[in-house]
Order: sequence, then C-alpha cells, then structure tokens
Amino acid sequence: MTLASSAVLVSLHVKQWSARKLDRAASKEVCEAHSAHSSAGNFNKQLIRKMDLKPIQRVVNSARNYHYENTLPWDHDGADLLPSRHFVTYMAKITDYKAEFQKEVDKFIEHYPELLTSVMNDLSSLYNSDDYPSQEKLRTRFVMDVRVTPIPESGDFRVDLPAKESKKLQDELNQRLTDANQAAEKDLYMRLYTTLAKAVVVLKTPGKIFRNSLVLNIIELTNKIPDMNFNQSPELNQHAKDLSIIAKAIIIDGLREEDGKYREQIAGFMESELQNIEATFTAKWGAA
Repeated sequence: MTLASSAVLVSLHVKQWSARKLDRAASKEVCEAHSAHSSAGNFNKQLIRKMDLKPIQRVVNSARNYHYENTLPWDHDGADLLPSRHFVTYMAKITDYKAEFQKEVDKFIEHYPELLTSVMNDLSSLYNSDDYPSQEKLRTRFVMDVRVTPIPESGDFRVDLPAKESKKLQDELNQRLTDANQAAEKDLYMRLYTTLAKAVVVLKTPGKIFRNSLVLNIIELTNKIPDMNFNQSPELNQHAKDLSIIAKAIIIDGLREEDGKYREQIAGFMESELQNIEATFTAKWGAA
C-alpha cells in the first residue's frame, strides 16, 4: 500500500484577531523620555483584556493539540499526514471544535461593545476608537478551517517537460515520499518513547504525584499506532501491543499505595519496554 493511498494531507488553518496595536506616538514618547533611539523599542497596546479572548484561545489550543496528536509530519508547509483510517473520526472531531470555536466567537462579538467600554478605563488616554474594527469586520478576523489535499505520486506529472527534467522531478518526489514514510515512523517511535519515558521517571520517583492521564495517555497512543503506522512496521506494532498490555492491566489507584511496591513493579516493566523501544530505534536509525 502506497502512502498516497493510505493517507491524505491536512492543514488546520486558524486565524484570530490579535487584539494588539502598535502605538507609534506612545513608542516615540517612551524613547524620547529615555533619550533612546527611535528604533530602541515599540509600545504595543492590548486592545482587549486577554481574559476576554481566553475562551476562544482555549478552543484553538485544544483543536491544535488534537490535530498534532492525530497526524504525522510531512515535508510540506502547514500540512501533515492523516491516516485514511482516521479521516472520518478526525473530521468529526474537528467539526466539533469548529462549532465550539464559532460559538465562542459569537459570544465574544455579542459582548464586544461592552468590552470596549471596560477597556477604555484600562487604556485611558491611550484609547483610540480607530484601533477597533466593527463587529462585522471583527467576525472575519476569526477563522478555523481544515484543508484536505491528496498526497502526490511520482506518476502525477501532467506537464510537457524534457525527459531528463521529468525524471529528475519524479526522482525527487519519490525521495520525498520515502523520507516522509521514514519521518512518520520515527515520529511514532519518539511519541511512544517520550510518553513512556515520562511515566517511568514519575513512577520511579517515590511519592511523586501524578494524574491518571499518565497511564491513560499510553493506552490512547498504543491504540492509535497500528492505524498510524503507514509502513506497517512489525516492530513498532509489537512494541505498541506489548506496552498496551502492560498499561491496560495497571490498577492506577494501586500505584498510589503507600508501600510503593506495586508502583516499583510497574515502573520496572515500563523501563524494560522503554529499553526495548530504544534498542529498536537505535538499530534502525542510530542514537536519537
């Protein structure tokens, strides 16, 4: 199965109003007050209180985290690899984020006039009504969208080029696809390694407090790997399977018992699997 038939390219496009504005007059005043050159610094006004934009930013952060956790790197500006098996689930979740994003934007714009009233006191003489877009224009400053494109294949050239140049382009694309395959597999190994390494460090530190997500994140990742493993690397799938068995059998509350014996035992299992993953990675690509 080729990469082009097992994945698509997706880019999460987000645009937000920065709510910041360079005040040239204030910048000049500050520089002159300190006998500094005009290029020494700038004064940027915060047009709206940060707390008023936090609900929107919270949705954006969640959407971006979901996107990065469910895609793999691709050598293309702003685009990432999404396994075809995950496409429906991914699009459904992103659609939910888009709806939540729009809901928060609508609430913000609805209350925009009263927010301006409150920020007047914060800015005092620095307040300038010309800095603020209308509610209608402001709405266009907030966008969340996903762009989906197919992955190119080396036989996709449809232009009339000399045979030598056409072959060069095809060879370059083939190399790019090969590199993308390898980068995707490496990325999965590193995600598995770093997630597991964090758990090992925490569990090997007696009394260190942790959340249930320390274990649940491992389970979630190992469940995803078989579908995200484009090369169907048997070693990677086996590591995910072995770790999944360990993680799913863990009694999380048992890790918090005072004597620490169960915690130490699980940490030992995880550390052993961590070493196995590191050994496989080193054998394939050398030390990270």
